[in-house]
Amino acid sequence: MQSGMNHMTQQRMLQAKALSKEASRGLNLGKKISVPKDVMMEELNLLSNRGSRMFQERQKRAERFTVESAADTSNVRKREMELATQ
Repeated sequence: MQSGMNHMTQQRMLQAKALSKEASRGLNLGKKISVPKDVMMEELNLLSNRGSRMFQERQKRAERFTVESAADTSNVRKREMELATQ
């Protein structure tokens, strides 16, 4: 029984040494998977989860703000032109 445990202990020690050598060289975690932007946007356009609904609401607010801001800017320019011509 003692020799069986010694064999298991030796195997574990060899595995630990191999892992230690690999760690000292730097772990190879493999290639990073990149998700194409169009796939992410497609998932965000689904109404199936809360995150995509929140994203769509934010997009609507941003679009409304942009449109309102552009309209305000054009109104200010019109007023400036009217004041300049007087």
